[in-house]
Amino acid sequence: MTTSFIILTLLLIAAILVAWFYRSRADIILRESRSQQIENYAYRDANLDPNAFYNVQRIETDRPKYRQYNGCWGVCRRTSKRGFMFCATIKAFTDDDDDFNRREAEELCEKLNAR
Repeated sequence: MTTSFIILTLLLIAAILVAWFYRSRADIILRESRSQQIENYAYRDANLDPNAFYNVQRIETDRPKYRQYNGCWGVCRRTSKRGFMFCATIKAFTDDDDDFNRREAEELCEKLNAR
């Protein structure tokens, strides 16, 4: 009787651990999917929102494809849809002269905000 109880308890603990593992994996997938969906909306709705605002900022990203632009000046498009703030980098300036990059980004930003 005691052996059966111990075996059943161990099986219950194993089932709980497996369920917790799959739940945490599902949460990670959901978060990644949501961030990709937000990014897709930003690119898809790029020309549809008249309230878009362009600003100059330093680029900070953790995506491997774009890490080479970390710390560079860039022009970002900001808009809000369905309660979310979308930010899409329009152009990154990668010249060696940091002041030149900032001035070029500000000039482009002024042109984009003027329309």
